[in-house]
Amino acid sequence: MAILEVSNLSKIFGQRHDRVRALNDLSFQVNAGEFVGIMGPSGAGKSTLLNILATIETPSTGKVNIAGNDLEALNERQQAAFRRDHLGFVFQDFNLLDDMTVTQNVLLPLTLQQELQPDRAERLQTVANHLNLTPILQAFPGELSMGQRQRVAAARAVITQPDLLLADEPTGSLDSLAATDFLNYLRQLNEKEKTTILMVTHDPFTASFASRIIFIKDGAFFAEVTRGKSRQQFLTELLIWKQLSVEEAIPVWHLIKTNLRRHRHEDGLQVLVAALISAVMYAIGAVANNEPILSDASKRLGDLDIVPILLMIVMMVLALFAISFLLYFNTLLIARRDREIGLYRLLGLSGAKLGLLVCIESLMIGIFGMALGLLLGLIISPLLGMVLIRLMALHTPISLMLSFPAMVDVVILMGVVYLLVGSINAIYVQNPLRNFIRQQDVSAAPKPQTWWRFSLGIAGVVLLAGSLFTMVHLLPVSGVLMHILPRTQGRLIPPLLMGFMLVALLLGLFLVFEEFLPGIVAWFQQRSQMKTRNAHAISRHLIIKRLQGNAHSLWLTTLLCAITITMLGSSAMLFQYNQ
Repeated sequence: MAILEVSNLSKIFGQRHDRVRALNDLSFQVNAGEFVGIMGPSGAGKSTLLNILATIETPSTGKVNIAGNDLEALNERQQAAFRRDHLGFVFQDFNLLDDMTVTQNVLLPLTLQQELQPDRAERLQTVANHLNLTPILQAFPGELSMGQRQRVAAARAVITQPDLLLADEPTGSLDSLAATDFLNYLRQLNEKEKTTILMVTHDPFTASFASRIIFIKDGAFFAEVTRGKSRQQFLTELLIWKQLSVEEAIPVWHLIKTNLRRHRHEDGLQVLVAALISAVMYAIGAVANNEPILSDASKRLGDLDIVPILLMIVMMVLALFAISFLLYFNTLLIARRDREIGLYRLLGLSGAKLGLLVCIESLMIGIFGMALGLLLGLIISPLLGMVLIRLMALHTPISLMLSFPAMVDVVILMGVVYLLVGSINAIYVQNPLRNFIRQQDVSAAPKPQTWWRFSLGIAGVVLLAGSLFTMVHLLPVSGVLMHILPRTQGRLIPPLLMGFMLVALLLGLFLVFEEFLPGIVAWFQQRSQMKTRNAHAISRHLIIKRLQGNAHSLWLTTLLCAITITMLGSSAMLFQYNQ
């Protein structure tokens, strides 16, 4: 049931050429028991709207109906009685009478009523308990803190049990702690006492305590946002809506800065990961391009090619890990912004502009991470060189390893990775409905198992077994081929085998968890003794869902294992050559 109805409301100030339209054909409703906020930029008409609802001003056109009362039909005396009996007011500057005690200020609306309420003492005690005013009932406003004064103003507003409580920037004069306490009281008042509240505010944090927000812009209805389960998520939405309601045309650069600041924790983690990968890549590349170390190793081992080959293998593993991990990590982060991205699209932001926005964001994160990684790489590259020298019993002096070829390699790799990440994100944000809300779980039902899917699962098992076999026998086979084949061809064998191993390992593992194991579970599902048991059906569904959901994360685990095995194998090979 609507307790407040605003229909085609307009308000024009001034005459002829000096006319200013404060409200422009505004319409909305507030149901009984709702907590609704009004937001908008400065000059949007919020204060004018509140003055009209409070019968302080009259509209130029349109109608306002509160609790069945048509405000336009009320004369001045009726308007005063209406404000006294049906409305409660909470102002930003409190408007308390300094020469009255807290009790007198709170009871003032009841005192002004024509009839004396027999339960006024009970009402006073109730609101005093709710707002923690009992210890200060005999104090004067000048003796109170800002938070206490606002609570007194709130008690004065609700003691008449109004049909509609109007709050005008109620936390504008309060510190953050007092504001939060007061807003929690308003929310409890709405939820427990079913008091209808209409609050005007410009602050998204304050507005996030309401259940519904109406945005007005240039005096007209602009948008409406309804709160879900999470107040934090609601606050994020309000920040976006406020930003879009303030500016006519939002520069992409402004949105990028806002998004980077809002998601600084997630983006900071991604920058850190990119920096660590870049640092390790640079350190390995710097050692691989260090002529004194290579020359000393050649004299020690009698084979100049073995050290660069092993470092090349490690760099290939790290490069594949960097690509896989950053793509996967980016997928997790961008999925957390589904609702935000959907809001941008539903507000009319074009897919091209939004795609450019997220693409530039990704590139900036990559640039920050790469720059930080290169600085970190300058620090750890001498440490890696010391480990290699100690392992091979060399006597090469170590200094700062400034290697431009290694920098170029890192820039190319990270540039390719983040161009790919940015392109994927730009494509991802094109569907506003998919991003705004996901109403069904795509993994709710297992995929139908056909012969070709099962064949893919078998192929995954073969690839997985073959890649593991190649990993175990990589070093001996490489050594034999390097002695049999010509020198130029032999040095290419280890990197080629390592590349084949990693590709086969990743593809095989994915097919096993995506196709083969779910196929085995589906085969059990088709057996008659399994079909009749509902508990088994639930278990099968959970098993299939978890198997398919973990396939991607297991890629990264396998890559980490491959890096570890490669490092250990390379160290063992160098030690063997040294002996």
